[in-house]
Amino acid sequence: MIKSSRMTVILLAVVATAGIGAVSAAATVGNGTSGPAPIEPPYVVRDATGDLTLSVQLQPGVRNTGSFDFSVNGVGDWAGTIPIKAAGPHVTRLTGSATGVSFQAAGASTTVPAEVRMHGEVTPKDESATVDLWVTRPGSARESHYLLKTARPDLGEAREAARRAAVALEAEDWHAIYRMAASTITQQYTEAQFMRAMSSQQQPGMRKVALYGRGTVNVSSGITYFVQPIRFGTAGSEDMADTYTANLMLVWEQTSRWERGTWHFAGTTQPSS
Repeated sequence: MIKSSRMTVILLAVVATAGIGAVSAAATVGNGTSGPAPIEPPYVVRDATGDLTLSVQLQPGVRNTGSFDFSVNGVGDWAGTIPIKAAGPHVTRLTGSATGVSFQAAGASTTVPAEVRMHGEVTPKDESATVDLWVTRPGSARESHYLLKTARPDLGEAREAARRAAVALEAEDWHAIYRMAASTITQQYTEAQFMRAMSSQQQPGMRKVALYGRGTVNVSSGITYFVQPIRFGTAGSEDMADTYTANLMLVWEQTSRWERGTWHFAGTTQPSS
């Protein structure tokens, strides 16, 4: 059985993303006809570029009210409570002015009072959202407006991206892998560092890599992953008497608000025989 593989460095990058495999529980909204709404783990959504993140969680024993945490990369973080209502069996509406809001600027250690208004909807079933937010912060005389709109990945392209990644893994084409790598890899390694790390590992190479069954979509903390099982042999077993399986991970990323998102290679799970 393979104890490790040439994918070890990539595997570490997968672990650093967002806990792939975990299921993000969505808040359950009270309908006003029963007792207090149950408490769920925070429901997290991100915009297409990952610059905006909104976490909402029902308050203990308070119907239709949620605590929220809204973060803008490089700007700061707003936290308070906001009205929550059910807009349908699978839709949650956030509409109104927040109360008890505190703002913590990026890099600061203290908070100051602020104001937040929201208008929009989230759909916990498919973890999608479109929410307008108006916020204040010290030093600005006007409200800042943000539109948090989750990405809509092209699932039709996921399997083709997985196939390209599988071909590159078999060929040990680390340059190709790096070109399609997720930001969790490219932010940690330069291309030269990545290629040296992958080439220096002394494990058997992967041979006859093939997609194995259907891939599945997994949304964790507002990030969309595509998990594709693969099957392969090793360089020391040309007759494929010993075969191994693993999951190949892709993540949907959009580099800017004006560019179309694409699937990026995020790593693999540990191979098993």
